[in-house]
Amino acid sequence: MELGVTKEWNAAYKKIGQAIVLVLGDVGRSPRMQYHALSLAEEAGYAVTLVGYSGETCFEAIQNEKKIREKRFQQPKTKSRLFKLVVLIWRLVCILFSLHRVKLVLVQTPPAIPSLFFAWLLAKKNGALLIFDFHNLGYTLLLEAIKNQKKSIKNDQSISLTDSFKFNAYKFIERASARFLNPRNNLCVSECMRLWLATHFQIHATVFRDRPPRFFFTSSKKKNQTLLELRARLPCLQAYRPGTAVIMSSTSWSPDEDFDILLDALVQFQKTKSQICLLIIITGKGPLRSQFESRIQQLDLSPQIHIACAWLESSDYLALLQATHAGLCLHASSSGLDLPMKVLDMFGAQLPVLALDFPALPELITNNHNGLTFHDAHTLANALVYLLADFDGQSSPILARLKQNSRFLPSDDWHAHWRRSVLPLVLS
Repeated sequence: MELGVTKEWNAAYKKIGQAIVLVLGDVGRSPRMQYHALSLAEEAGYAVTLVGYSGETCFEAIQNEKKIREKRFQQPKTKSRLFKLVVLIWRLVCILFSLHRVKLVLVQTPPAIPSLFFAWLLAKKNGALLIFDFHNLGYTLLLEAIKNQKKSIKNDQSISLTDSFKFNAYKFIERASARFLNPRNNLCVSECMRLWLATHFQIHATVFRDRPPRFFFTSSKKKNQTLLELRARLPCLQAYRPGTAVIMSSTSWSPDEDFDILLDALVQFQKTKSQICLLIIITGKGPLRSQFESRIQQLDLSPQIHIACAWLESSDYLALLQATHAGLCLHASSSGLDLPMKVLDMFGAQLPVLALDFPALPELITNNHNGLTFHDAHTLANALVYLLADFDGQSSPILARLKQNSRFLPSDDWHAHWRRSVLPLVLS
C-alpha cells in the first residue's frame, strides 16, 4: 500500500478504480471541486485523488473522508509566464503520470491552459472517462486581468497589440481544447453558459448548478446568542453589539469584485440618517485586500457603521455565516455566464442575499423574492435601507420574508442534486 493511503482508499481503488479531480488552483479555495471529490467517494465509491496547488486547508468533511487523498504542489513562483508554464507542465507530468488505474478524470476550467490538454492525455492513457467542469470562460478572465493591470498602472484600459494577441491566442486554444478534446462530457454552472458553449464552442454540457452541502444547513440557535458566542474568539466581531445588523460577504479579493461599490453605498446609506447599527464582515484572502482596508481608513463613516475584514477557517466561516442576518455578493462576472458559489453557501445558511446584477444571476436570485439585486452604489444603498427598515435587532419584515424564500431543503443539498445530475454521467 502506498504511504499515506488508507485501507478504505486502497479497497475502493482495487474494487472500482481511481477518480482524479484536477484543480490548477488552490484546492482549499475550490469548494465546488472539493464537493465533487466528496460525492465521487461517497456516492460513486471511487478512490479519489484531489490534485492541485498547495494553500488553504480543505473542508473537514474532505479531511475525514478516507477514500480521498490529496496530491498538492506549490504554484510556480516566477514573473516569467513562459518559465512558469514550463515548470507547471513538468510538475503536472510528474504527478499525473504516476497515477494508475484511473477510471475518471474531472477537471476544473478555467484555467483551460494547460489543464484541459493534460487531463485529456491522462484520460486517453488510461481509457478513462473525461469530464470538463466549466465554471467560467478563461479568456474573459484574462481580458479582465489585462484591463485591470493597465488601469492600476496607467489608469488606462486600452488593449495593446501584444495583449490582444495573448487574448485571442488563449481564446482559440480554450475553444479548440473544449471542442476537439471533449465535445460531449461536460458540466457547466448555468443555463446561460450551456447555451453559450453550444453556440460558440459547439460542445454539449450538462447544467449542474451549485448547491450547499449538507454541513452548510443552518443550526437552530438564535442569531444574537451565536454572534455573542463567536465574538469571544473572532476579532472581526469586536464591533458587534446586540441589536446590530450583521451582513457578511466572502471574496478572493480579485478584480472581478469591486468593493468600492460597497464603500460608496455605505457613505450614501449614512446620509439617510438611519438609526440602524450596521456591521459588514468581509472574509477571504487576496491581492486587493490591503488596498481596500486603506480606503476604509480614509472614509468618514459614522460610529454606527463598521467594516471588518478577516480570513476564517472553514468551521468559523460556517459558524459566522449561520449567525449573520444577510449576505452580500459583489461578484461581477467576467463572462456574464457564471454564478457565484458563495450565494449558495448563504442560501444554505438561509440568508437572503444582496447581489450585484449580471445576465446569469436571475437563474439564482429573483429580486425581492430570495434576495435583492443592485447595479451600483446608489441602488445598493437603497437596498440596504429597504432591507433593514424596522429592524428590531433580530430581523425586519422584509428580511424575514426574503429569508423564508431563501431556504434550501436538505433534500436538495449538493449530494442529492449530484446524484440526479452528475452520477448518470459518471456511470455512462
